[in-house]
Amino acid sequence: MTLRQKLHQFIHHPVVDTTIMIMILASVALLIVELSLHDPTIRHQVALIGDIFTGIFIAELSIRYYVARKKSRFFRQYWIDIIAVIPWVRSLRLLRLLRLLRIFRMGLLLTRRLRTISSVFSGAGGEALILMMIIAIVVLASAMGIRVLEGHGHPDFGSLEQGLWWAVMTLIAGEPVGGEAQTTAGKMLTLGVMLGGLTLFAIFTGVVSAVMVERLRNINVRTMEIEELRHHIVICGWNRSGKTILRELSKDPRHVRNGVVLVAEFEEEPDLGDHQIDPELLFVISGDFTQLSTLKECGVEYADRALLLADTTRERGGQDIDARTVLAAIAIERMNPEIFTSVELLNRENGAHLKIMGVEEIVVGDEYAGTLIAMNMRNRGISGLVNELMTVGEGNQFFKLEVPKTLVEHSVKEASQVLQDKHRAILVAIERTDAEGNRETFTNPPPEQTLQSNDQIVVIARKAPALRRRR
Repeated sequence: MTLRQKLHQFIHHPVVDTTIMIMILASVALLIVELSLHDPTIRHQVALIGDIFTGIFIAELSIRYYVARKKSRFFRQYWIDIIAVIPWVRSLRLLRLLRLLRIFRMGLLLTRRLRTISSVFSGAGGEALILMMIIAIVVLASAMGIRVLEGHGHPDFGSLEQGLWWAVMTLIAGEPVGGEAQTTAGKMLTLGVMLGGLTLFAIFTGVVSAVMVERLRNINVRTMEIEELRHHIVICGWNRSGKTILRELSKDPRHVRNGVVLVAEFEEEPDLGDHQIDPELLFVISGDFTQLSTLKECGVEYADRALLLADTTRERGGQDIDARTVLAAIAIERMNPEIFTSVELLNRENGAHLKIMGVEEIVVGDEYAGTLIAMNMRNRGISGLVNELMTVGEGNQFFKLEVPKTLVEHSVKEASQVLQDKHRAILVAIERTDAEGNRETFTNPPPEQTLQSNDQIVVIARKAPALRRRR
């Protein structure tokens, strides 16, 4: 993994977002304290601490700029943050109030996290939170601004508390309450607060309210876009099994932590079921996945896995559905030969050339369904066992693992004993790849068969055994 990839994963980690939110709160609090103090020595020390926070924010934005694929998009998304971290000189204390713009960033991050953990904030709650952030910025900026402009010679604005009272009451009443500004700049600020109060009143009581809420609902609060994804999953096509696939993938966060992109010719927003994938990491694109431009938009060149479903979003015959699936699979393998591709076909004969093109797995749903039904007829009740093994998070399941160094050159009997004693795992198959890349699977291997360093083993267990991987 390159340095850029490591920095990309680091800067988009949820812990980093939480840390940034805490630091924004701390920096705003320091700014309030700085403007409230009269002792120049203590005020200088507080300002110095604030400058340290600003330096950290500059470093964070620098990393985001470095890992961003499209620099123009970086400036469109973070221009407010860039203004907020400009190191204004001491003589321009009023411009230092621009640091309050960081509250916007905190509001976006907080809204995204709340939507992730609770459906309560999936409606208007997130928009209301952003609106509260706007009000907080107006009040704090007004209070600090009037304190800087009028505080030295006006008794009504001698403290930050008086400034806050003036800002809140002027915002609500639409006229100066708690003191009148004497300087031209102070009067202009008063006018701005009064106009801000009238605007907020209109937002909450009239047509402007509906317009603003709709616009806020459409605000894109993602901190990661499709072009920034790496090692993600691309799902092409959609059918009735799509909900189950998303639900099963979401039960193991390791598979979806780098993002999931779903692309099909949707005419309306699809019902994705009750999955637990972070909305920040799930992208839905309406488009023709057989087109190279659409696959590029999904970031196929940088994806780790691709799943092509037999697409039923449009009325097509079975042969046409499989033809589109095969065409897309070939295009994906051409664009990214290292990707792991799994294809669902309606007729296995339609995928005769896919293995040659590098497609790893071909699945025919009707074949598996028919086999399971017939097996259940021959062995009563076995469908419950199969359901348990095939469902993530419920009882035992299959895990494919690299053979650890400690088990290389050991027999299947010896390895099975170790896995059973230490991990409560049952070894059921060995997958071996030859020098030409051809894979062969040995199910229920003989006890005397020896494990090799390039083998992978398939086990049944309740959780993935923590095996020490080979070096």
